[in-house]
Amino acid sequence: MLSLALLALNLVPAQALAATCPEGSSQTYVCQSTPQPGDGKLAGDVFDSITICRGDNGITVVPEKNGAAQAQAASVEDRDGGSTYTVVADPYRFDLSIPTGLPPEAPIVGKLTITHLTFKIASSSTYSCQL
Repeated sequence: MLSLALLALNLVPAQALAATCPEGSSQTYVCQSTPQPGDGKLAGDVFDSITICRGDNGITVVPEKNGAAQAQAASVEDRDGGSTYTVVADPYRFDLSIPTGLPPEAPIVGKLTITHLTFKIASSSTYSCQL
């Protein structure tokens, strides 16, 4: 299986899927890459957006780069103050952390962290999310 990073770099428009949720699931968040000063370049550039979907079959993330998207099964850790959505595509782990319980007018600022599991190197960047 290709890692999500390689997948994002190798998809071409003919292989692209719309960045929509798989059948039987609904969109929970759409997060756009909005790198801030000090953010890692890899995590800021690897995807243009990430859609989080919830359905009867669990959690799916749909990362999108240059109009190409690929749905991936994910796990979620819900906790007080937020949720972290995780996809492991050896040798990488992708964690998108999104805060919850914010006032309706507050911006939802998520953080994508990409970790190389063998070398324990990580890159993080900011993603602006909407419900």
